[in-house]
Amino acid sequence: GGIKGELGGDVSYSMQADKLGRLGGNPLLEGRFSLSKGVIDGIDMVDTVRLAGSGDNSPHIGRTHFDELKGIMTLENGVQRYRQLQLSAGVLSTSGNLDIDASGGLDGHLQARLNVRPGTVPLVVSGNVGALTLRVGR
Repeated sequence: GGIKGELGGDVSYSMQADKLGRLGGNPLLEGRFSLSKGVIDGIDMVDTVRLAGSGDNSPHIGRTHFDELKGIMTLENGVQRYRQLQLSAGVLSTSGNLDIDASGGLDGHLQARLNVRPGTVPLVVSGNVGALTLRVGR
């Protein structure tokens, strides 16, 4: 499972504490990132979105190849927050937000669009970083 691709971006790193001995206890990372020519293992986003209107709202297992995935990332207190996510994958584009808690649990909401049909499909990301689950939301 997981996401693979060519990583780029810029990140700032800061630490703050009331005593020098506690300085490394709570680092803050924030910045922009982009992954290109990548793949998300375990989910087929195109089929999930394509079949959403047919009454088949089950998650579709497979792979999602994408051209670019970009957004803003922060890491604080072990929680990763991804905002303004944008994924482009041929006929599919998505936008949204995703959080990863300190134990690897996922909580995300996306809006997906196929450029061959009007409208968007809400998607919910859950599971954990080793086993993503994607389902059609409300």
